[in-house]
Amino acid sequence: MQTSTQAIAPIFTTAVINCMEDVSVQFIEISGSGVQIFDIKPAEEGNIVRLSNCTDQLVATQLHFPSRKIEAVFKTNVLEVKQMEMNININGSLELNLEANQILLLLMILE
Repeated sequence: MQTSTQAIAPIFTTAVINCMEDVSVQFIEISGSGVQIFDIKPAEEGNIVRLSNCTDQLVATQLHFPSRKIEAVFKTNVLEVKQMEMNININGSLELNLEANQILLLLMILE
């Protein structure tokens, strides 16, 4: 007996990037005790980053992409509609103050 994927549509994979050597880099760095990134997902332009302050206190945090440059960042609502443009530091990082238990959605456009 065949499984459903074998009977209907076998799964084929194709390499998109041909790396001649193993390369490992960190995609995102975050500072701030109690701040967590829940997910990063593609959007129409850029990526939506959902992060949360999991503490009962105000927390200062900093987001940085070591291998990419941040072009623009916008606060969004749950429908991913831009609400407000954020300022990016000269060093290419984003500094935020998250209220106690705050969840924040950011549209991040990277180079």
